Amino acid sequence: MTDLVDRLRAALDHAEAVARAAITHAGYGPTGEWATSDDGSVMPADPGGNDWIAVGPWSGALGDIGVHIAANDPAHVLRTVAAHRRIIAIYKYAVASRDADSMAWNRAVDMEHVLADLASIYLPDTDQGEPR
Repeated sequence: MTDLVDRLRAALDHAEAVARAAITHAGYGPTGEWATSDDGSVMPADPGGNDWIAVGPWSGALGDIGVHIAANDPAHVLRTVAAHRRIIAIYKYAVASRDADSMAWNRAVDMEHVLADLASIYLPDTDQGEPR
């Protein structure tokens, strides 16, 4: 399980780095929060900087695709990464406490399934592979 936790942490680090790079990219807004226009084009939610992040072909509408892109903006990714890191911390605490507390052993075992599910989000195969 330690290997899975290490690879999950590496995947979270990668996801965080990509999200932060998107935030700091010239003109994409300091918060990383994105919004959509009426036609689904994606733009920074905060004023200033570049007017558009994503538009459809020939500057056409993105529609529902744009809504999905904006819902998964860098700010959302960073919140998700932080939540997943807290889950890892709960697992690590349960593992460290399991000798002194039988309930901690049960929590650690239960958490192993949760970590495997989290890893499936970031790793193409939980037995091998690089972060997505």
